[in-house]
Amino acid sequence: RVERLAAARDGKRIKESLERAIALDPSMHDAEFGIGMYRYYAGVAPAIFRFLRFLLLLPGGDRQGGLEQLERAAQRGVLVSGEAQYQIQVLYLWYENKSKEALAIIRLLQERYPHNPLFRQIEADVLDVYFHDHAASLTASQHLLSLAQDRKVFRADIAERAARRNIAKQMKALKQ
Repeated sequence: RVERLAAARDGKRIKESLERAIALDPSMHDAEFGIGMYRYYAGVAPAIFRFLRFLLLLPGGDRQGGLEQLERAAQRGVLVSGEAQYQIQVLYLWYENKSKEALAIIRLLQERYPHNPLFRQIEADVLDVYFHDHAASLTASQHLLSLAQDRKVFRADIAERAARRNIAKQMKALKQ
């Protein structure tokens, strides 16, 4: 969003609304997703952004507390549990240095959403980038290619191109 200040103010209002929703109904774990995302990212923001947040009177962050809320939304949420799991695996990879846990979440999402090729593609990327396991990444992409060719995933055409691209990359890395 180009208007960062307006986005920050909107985020503050959304967070406050979600907090009111939880105050009314503590079992509304879907609301914890939005609050958790805000708190986590506000907690890991670079110092300059934390300083600006202070100047703009925006709420502070809490990396650990935000992650706990996201995990509750993933486990107990009705509407956003899958999205919460997806976002948690991103945080695990980018900020938490928990690549094994992120890969486990991706594999659970594959089971939950078997027709979504993105999770297969992410698995191949994680195996390559975070584990440096070219053979496992190749195998994951070959499986995705098979699913795409059998039209067992959505947007099979795109999935097939992504799988072929990673297969070529991994075969080159393996000198095959």
